[in-house]
Amino acid sequence: MNTPAIVPSRRGFTLIELLVVIAIIALLIGILLPALGEARRAAHNTVSLSNLRSLSQMMAAYAGQSRDQLMNPFFLPGERAVGNPTPPWNGIEVSHQPGAFWIFADGGRSTEMFGFHWASLMMHWNNPEDLGNKVQFAPGDRTVVTRFNNFVPQPPFTRSDYIWDGSYVYSPACWFNSIRYEQPVGTPALPAAQALLRRNTYASVISPSAKVMLWERFDYSRKWRLDANGRTENPPQWNNPEATARFAAVDGSVDAVRMRTLYELTTPGSSTPPNERSLTPTGRFNIPTSMFAAYDMSRDGFENGENGTVANPAFFWATRDGVKGRDINR
Repeated sequence: MNTPAIVPSRRGFTLIELLVVIAIIALLIGILLPALGEARRAAHNTVSLSNLRSLSQMMAAYAGQSRDQLMNPFFLPGERAVGNPTPPWNGIEVSHQPGAFWIFADGGRSTEMFGFHWASLMMHWNNPEDLGNKVQFAPGDRTVVTRFNNFVPQPPFTRSDYIWDGSYVYSPACWFNSIRYEQPVGTPALPAAQALLRRNTYASVISPSAKVMLWERFDYSRKWRLDANGRTENPPQWNNPEATARFAAVDGSVDAVRMRTLYELTTPGSSTPPNERSLTPTGRFNIPTSMFAAYDMSRDGFENGENGTVANPAFFWATRDGVKGRDINR
């Protein structure tokens, strides 16, 4: 007598069960993705603060070999360069190439664009074989990293005549006479541009913990901002009232400040006492887009009063009283 074979059941998922599983997966993704994004931004912010600390330490080491001077590669009246008794005052000697200069021909801006390019000079000084050191780039700053990779030859960097912009800004107040900031930047009554240069020292900074020396140019923890054109897929510039600015002070400390706090402290009639006139910058950050274009930076999304943006007060950039002034409430 033959016994029939037992065929195992092959019951599959029903459509409803599949839809429930998909819904659960979608719900989990919706819960986890924001948390992962927040964790990534927090990690980027930590790296950026670490970069700022390292860069401020390089600045201190530079000053240690330069009679305590804050970085100022330009020429004061009467100063001579190697092989050139009358160097261009707005020129920087090219590393390892005596007689060659990078010229910052910025018109009435008086070399201010060096504030975006200082780190490349520091890399040349610190280690010519490591010009691509990641310390000069914020993790979220894809624009400047792409420009660097397209512009500078890949390792081992056999040439030394390159200068480029980085993610961290150096305050022009560090290489200018404080008189420049007694009136709004660009006031015609100010002396000739070269006469505004000064060999400031760390000792000349009255409030080293409150004078911001370096900062991240955009708040990369945010992916968009609001301007006259509506929501823009650009992070807010450091001096945007909605930004959080990560910075290094002259004393080497690093921190972050909500710019809204500085706006509240410096706005006349503010409900937040006291009204800090000493923290109010002299002028607004309104470098024209045409000048950024000369440095291939016109598409970076700067907020300068053009292209639907607002020219906000030049916090950190044009410190009232220069190196003798204060940028934050410490």
